[in-house]
Amino acid sequence: MQDPERRGHRDGRLQANKHVKQAHQSARIRYTLRSGFHIVKTTGGTLRGIKLSRPFVILCSHLRTAAGSAAMLGRFDEALRLKRRAFDLDPLNADSCESLAETEFFMGQLDQAAADFKKALKLNSDVVAAHMVLSQIYVLLGRPQDALPEIELVRYPSIRPYLYAIAYYALGRQKESDTALSEFIAKNHTSMAYQIAEVYAFRNQLDEAFEWLERAYAQRDSGLIFTKVDPLLNNLHGDPRFAAFLKKLNLPT
Repeated sequence: MQDPERRGHRDGRLQANKHVKQAHQSARIRYTLRSGFHIVKTTGGTLRGIKLSRPFVILCSHLRTAAGSAAMLGRFDEALRLKRRAFDLDPLNADSCESLAETEFFMGQLDQAAADFKKALKLNSDVVAAHMVLSQIYVLLGRPQDALPEIELVRYPSIRPYLYAIAYYALGRQKESDTALSEFIAKNHTSMAYQIAEVYAFRNQLDEAFEWLERAYAQRDSGLIFTKVDPLLNNLHGDPRFAAFLKKLNLPT
Protein backbone atom coordinates (compact mmCIF):
# COMPACT_ATOMS: atom_id res chain seq x y z
CA MET A 1 0.00 0.00 0.00
CA GLN A 2 1.32 3.45 -0.93
CA ASP A 3 2.38 5.70 1.90
CA PRO A 4 -0.50 8.22 2.53
CA GLU A 5 1.86 11.19 2.77
CA ARG A 6 3.53 10.31 -0.53
CA ARG A 7 0.14 9.80 -2.14
CA GLY A 8 -0.94 13.23 -0.86
CA HIS A 9 2.11 14.88 -2.41
CA ARG A 10 1.41 13.09 -5.69
CA ASP A 11 -2.24 14.21 -5.68
CA GLY A 12 -1.16 17.77 -4.92
CA ARG A 13 1.23 17.75 -7.87
CA LEU A 14 -1.45 16.38 -10.18
CA GLN A 15 -3.94 19.02 -9.05
CA ALA A 16 -1.37 21.79 -9.43
CA ASN A 17 -0.34 20.59 -12.88
CA LYS A 18 -3.99 20.55 -13.93
CA HIS A 19 -4.49 24.18 -12.88
CA VAL A 20 -1.18 25.29 -14.41
CA LYS A 21 -2.35 23.89 -17.74
CA GLN A 22 -5.68 25.68 -17.35
CA ALA A 23 -3.89 28.92 -16.58
CA HIS A 24 -1.77 28.64 -19.72
CA GLN A 25 -4.80 27.72 -21.79
CA SER A 26 -6.66 30.76 -20.49
CA ALA A 27 -3.84 33.12 -21.41
CA ARG A 28 -2.81 31.00 -24.42
CA ILE A 29 0.59 32.66 -24.54
CA ARG A 30 2.41 35.27 -22.54
CA TYR A 31 1.45 38.31 -24.54
CA THR A 32 4.46 39.66 -26.42
CA LEU A 33 4.51 43.16 -27.82
CA ARG A 34 6.06 43.73 -31.21
CA SER A 35 8.84 45.79 -29.65
CA GLY A 36 10.05 42.82 -27.64
CA PHE A 37 8.35 43.28 -24.27
CA HIS A 38 6.76 40.38 -22.47
CA ILE A 39 4.82 39.98 -19.27
CA VAL A 40 6.66 38.02 -16.62
CA LYS A 41 5.78 38.06 -12.94
CA THR A 42 6.94 35.21 -10.75
CA THR A 43 7.00 35.20 -6.99
CA GLY A 44 7.02 32.60 -4.26
CA GLY A 45 4.59 32.24 -1.40
CA THR A 46 4.47 31.26 2.25
CA LEU A 47 1.69 30.74 4.76
CA ARG A 48 2.74 32.53 7.95
CA GLY A 49 6.15 30.94 7.74
CA ILE A 50 4.86 27.57 6.53
CA LYS A 51 6.33 26.97 3.10
CA LEU A 52 3.81 25.97 0.47
CA SER A 53 4.53 22.81 -1.50
CA ARG A 54 6.47 23.70 -4.62
CA PRO A 55 3.68 22.73 -7.06
CA PHE A 56 1.34 25.24 -5.47
CA VAL A 57 3.96 28.00 -5.38
CA ILE A 58 4.45 27.39 -9.10
CA LEU A 59 0.70 27.25 -9.64
CA CYS A 60 0.07 30.62 -7.97
CA SER A 61 2.87 32.17 -9.99
CA HIS A 62 1.51 30.78 -13.26
CA LEU A 63 -2.01 31.92 -12.41
CA ARG A 64 -0.81 35.48 -11.72
CA THR A 65 1.21 35.52 -14.93
CA ALA A 66 -1.70 34.24 -17.01
CA ALA A 67 -4.04 36.73 -15.33
CA GLY A 68 -1.62 39.58 -16.00
CA SER A 69 -1.54 38.67 -19.68
CA ALA A 70 -5.34 38.64 -19.84
CA ALA A 71 -5.64 41.96 -18.00
CA MET A 72 -3.24 43.78 -20.32
CA LEU A 73 -5.45 42.71 -23.22
CA GLY A 74 -8.55 44.06 -21.46
CA ARG A 75 -9.92 40.56 -20.74
CA PHE A 76 -10.82 41.54 -17.21
CA ASP A 77 -13.32 38.81 -16.34
CA GLU A 78 -10.74 36.18 -17.15
CA ALA A 79 -7.99 38.04 -15.33
CA LEU A 80 -10.11 38.50 -12.22
CA ARG A 81 -11.11 34.82 -12.17
CA LEU A 82 -7.49 33.66 -12.38
CA LYS A 83 -6.22 36.12 -9.79
CA ARG A 84 -8.98 35.19 -7.36
CA ARG A 85 -8.07 31.55 -7.85
CA ALA A 86 -4.44 32.33 -7.00
CA PHE A 87 -5.53 34.31 -3.94
CA ASP A 88 -7.92 31.56 -2.77
CA LEU A 89 -5.13 28.99 -3.00
CA ASP A 90 -2.84 31.14 -0.84
CA PRO A 91 -4.91 33.81 0.97
CA LEU A 92 -1.99 34.95 3.13
CA ASN A 93 0.27 35.66 0.16
CA ALA A 94 0.67 39.43 -0.12
CA ASP A 95 1.78 39.18 -3.75
CA SER A 96 -1.45 37.45 -4.76
CA CYS A 97 -3.50 40.02 -2.85
CA GLU A 98 -1.60 42.91 -4.43
CA SER A 99 -1.93 41.36 -7.88
CA LEU A 100 -5.69 41.05 -7.41
CA ALA A 101 -5.86 44.70 -6.36
CA GLU A 102 -3.94 45.78 -9.46
CA THR A 103 -6.51 44.13 -11.72
CA GLU A 104 -9.36 45.75 -9.79
CA PHE A 105 -7.60 49.10 -10.25
CA PHE A 106 -7.39 48.62 -14.02
CA MET A 107 -11.05 47.59 -14.08
CA GLY A 108 -12.08 50.78 -12.29
CA GLN A 109 -13.18 48.94 -9.14
CA LEU A 110 -11.35 51.53 -7.10
CA ASP A 111 -12.89 51.01 -3.66
CA GLN A 112 -12.29 47.26 -3.81
CA ALA A 113 -8.77 47.80 -5.15
CA ALA A 114 -7.98 50.13 -2.25
CA ALA A 115 -9.29 47.58 0.25
CA ASP A 116 -7.19 44.79 -1.26
CA PHE A 117 -4.03 46.92 -1.43
CA LYS A 118 -4.49 47.67 2.27
CA LYS A 119 -4.99 43.98 2.93
CA ALA A 120 -1.75 43.22 1.06
CA LEU A 121 0.09 45.77 3.18
CA LYS A 122 -1.19 44.10 6.35
CA LEU A 123 0.16 40.79 5.09
CA ASN A 124 3.51 42.29 4.08
CA SER A 125 4.36 45.95 4.59
CA ASP A 126 7.05 45.71 1.88
CA VAL A 127 4.78 45.07 -1.11
CA VAL A 128 6.20 47.37 -3.74
CA ALA A 129 3.29 48.94 -5.60
CA ALA A 130 0.66 49.34 -2.90
CA HIS A 131 1.32 52.89 -1.64
CA MET A 132 2.01 54.16 -5.15
CA VAL A 133 -1.25 52.82 -6.61
CA LEU A 134 -3.22 53.78 -3.50
CA SER A 135 -2.18 57.40 -4.10
CA GLN A 136 -3.48 57.15 -7.66
CA ILE A 137 -6.71 55.51 -6.50
CA TYR A 138 -7.40 58.37 -4.08
CA VAL A 139 -6.82 60.89 -6.87
CA LEU A 140 -9.22 59.06 -9.17
CA LEU A 141 -11.79 58.83 -6.37
CA GLY A 142 -11.68 62.61 -6.00
CA ARG A 143 -9.75 62.46 -2.72
CA PRO A 144 -6.33 63.83 -3.76
CA GLN A 145 -5.63 65.11 -0.24
CA ASP A 146 -5.54 61.46 0.89
CA ALA A 147 -2.96 60.68 -1.79
CA LEU A 148 -0.27 62.86 -0.20
CA PRO A 149 0.43 60.70 2.90
CA GLU A 150 0.49 57.59 0.70
CA ILE A 151 3.14 59.18 -1.54
CA GLU A 152 5.33 59.81 1.51
CA LEU A 153 5.25 56.07 2.20
CA VAL A 154 6.42 55.08 -1.30
CA ARG A 155 9.68 53.22 -0.90
CA TYR A 156 11.59 54.85 -3.76
CA PRO A 157 12.08 58.64 -3.46
CA SER A 158 12.75 58.94 -7.20
CA ILE A 159 9.12 57.93 -7.92
CA ARG A 160 7.53 60.46 -5.60
CA PRO A 161 7.76 63.55 -7.88
CA TYR A 162 5.79 61.65 -10.55
CA LEU A 163 3.04 60.93 -8.02
CA TYR A 164 3.11 64.46 -6.60
CA ALA A 165 2.72 65.90 -10.10
CA ILE A 166 -0.56 63.98 -10.40
CA ALA A 167 -1.85 64.66 -6.88
CA TYR A 168 -0.97 68.38 -6.90
CA TYR A 169 -2.71 68.83 -10.26
CA ALA A 170 -5.84 67.17 -8.86
CA LEU A 171 -5.66 69.52 -5.88
CA GLY A 172 -5.49 72.56 -8.19
CA ARG A 173 -1.90 73.27 -7.17
CA GLN A 174 -0.67 73.73 -10.75
CA LYS A 175 2.66 75.36 -9.93
CA GLU A 176 3.65 72.58 -7.54
CA SER A 177 2.55 70.00 -10.09
CA ASP A 178 4.74 71.68 -12.73
CA THR A 179 7.72 71.74 -10.36
CA ALA A 180 7.34 68.05 -9.46
CA LEU A 181 6.95 67.07 -13.11
CA SER A 182 9.99 69.11 -14.17
CA GLU A 183 12.05 67.44 -11.46
CA PHE A 184 10.88 64.01 -12.54
CA ILE A 185 11.60 64.66 -16.22
CA ALA A 186 15.07 66.03 -15.48
CA LYS A 187 16.06 62.89 -13.60
CA ASN A 188 14.13 60.19 -15.47
CA HIS A 189 13.56 61.26 -19.08
CA THR A 190 15.65 58.38 -20.42
CA SER A 191 14.11 55.63 -18.31
CA MET A 192 10.54 56.54 -17.29
CA ALA A 193 9.00 58.09 -20.38
CA TYR A 194 5.79 56.13 -19.86
CA GLN A 195 5.23 57.64 -16.41
CA ILE A 196 5.83 61.13 -17.84
CA ALA A 197 3.20 60.40 -20.50
CA GLU A 198 0.79 59.35 -17.73
CA VAL A 199 1.17 62.69 -15.98
CA TYR A 200 0.60 64.68 -19.16
CA ALA A 201 -2.41 62.54 -20.06
CA PHE A 202 -3.93 63.02 -16.61
CA ARG A 203 -3.35 66.77 -16.94
CA ASN A 204 -5.14 66.63 -20.30
CA GLN A 205 -2.05 67.78 -22.21
CA LEU A 206 -2.63 65.37 -25.05
CA ASP A 207 0.12 66.39 -27.47
CA GLU A 208 2.76 66.09 -24.76
CA ALA A 209 1.30 62.76 -23.62
CA PHE A 210 1.55 61.24 -27.10
CA GLU A 211 5.04 62.65 -27.55
CA TRP A 212 6.20 60.87 -24.39
CA LEU A 213 4.41 57.65 -25.34
CA GLU A 214 6.42 57.68 -28.55
CA ARG A 215 9.58 58.23 -26.52
CA ALA A 216 8.58 55.33 -24.28
CA TYR A 217 8.20 53.17 -27.38
CA ALA A 218 11.65 54.20 -28.63
CA GLN A 219 13.10 53.42 -25.19
CA ARG A 220 11.36 50.01 -25.05
CA ASP A 221 9.71 51.10 -21.82
CA SER A 222 8.06 48.07 -20.20
CA GLY A 223 5.31 50.30 -18.80
CA LEU A 224 3.75 50.28 -22.26
CA ILE A 225 2.15 46.91 -21.54
CA PHE A 226 -0.38 48.86 -19.44
CA THR A 227 -1.33 51.32 -22.22
CA LYS A 228 -4.70 49.80 -23.08
CA VAL A 229 -5.97 49.56 -19.50
CA ASP A 230 -4.21 52.36 -17.60
CA PRO A 231 -6.87 54.68 -16.08
CA LEU A 232 -4.39 57.56 -16.01
CA LEU A 233 -4.50 57.52 -19.82
CA ASN A 234 -8.29 57.76 -20.03
CA ASN A 235 -8.15 61.30 -21.43
CA LEU A 236 -6.41 59.93 -24.52
CA HIS A 237 -9.08 57.42 -25.47
CA GLY A 238 -11.13 59.78 -27.62
CA ASP A 239 -8.12 60.82 -29.69
CA PRO A 240 -7.54 58.78 -32.90
CA ARG A 241 -3.84 58.73 -32.08
CA PHE A 242 -4.57 56.43 -29.15
CA ALA A 243 -6.06 53.63 -31.27
CA ALA A 244 -3.17 54.04 -33.73
CA PHE A 245 -0.67 53.72 -30.88
CA LEU A 246 -2.35 50.56 -29.57
CA LYS A 247 -2.00 49.07 -33.04
CA LYS A 248 1.65 50.04 -33.07
CA LEU A 249 2.08 48.10 -29.85
CA ASN A 250 0.14 45.19 -31.34
CA LEU A 251 -2.48 45.57 -28.60
CA PRO A 252 -6.19 45.17 -29.39
CA THR A 253 -8.07 48.42 -29.96
